[in-house]
Parts: sequence; structure tokens; C-alpha cells
Amino acid sequence: MKLWSAAIGETTPLNMQARYRQLSNVPNTLSIDREFAKLNRLRFLPEIEARFDAEGVDHRKRVGRISLMAGIFIFNMFLFADLQIMPDISSR
Repeated sequence: MKLWSAAIGETTPLNMQARYRQLSNVPNTLSIDREFAKLNRLRFLPEIEARFDAEGVDHRKRVGRISLMAGIFIFNMFLFADLQIMPDISSR
């Protein structure tokens, strides 16, 4: 019955006390930040990171250029389609 009354939003003093107890068990944000800082340990050695960056930079540049050109082409095709479909609105 407590769960149902809490779910429908009744605010009896008993429900408010139970809700306060639930919220007081939640850790503060500083302890959460400390836990996330521990996850930062999942890294490679700096030498391996540098080698990965050096070996993959040419491929990333090539893919970036191709993606950029494809995006510009698709964007311009939509502009051309707008001019063809609604010439009176686009000429203003």
C-alpha cells in the first residue's frame, strides 16, 4: 500500500518521512565524482596511445575529408530541391 500511495503522489507525513529516508541514503555528488575518477584508469600506456595516434592520423584525415564533401554535396542537393519545388518562396 505504501508503494501505491507513493506512486500516485499522495503526500502524507508517513510517505514524506519514507521519501526523506530514501533520499538521505543517496550518496552526495562528491563521492559519485570520486567513483567516476577511478574509472579513468582504463587507459593504455602513453607510448601506445602516441603510436595509435601516429598510425591512424592519415586514415582519419581521409575519412574526415570524404565525409565532409559528402555532407556538403547532400546539403546542396537539398538546397537545389528547395529551389525546384518552391521557386516563388526561395526567390524572396
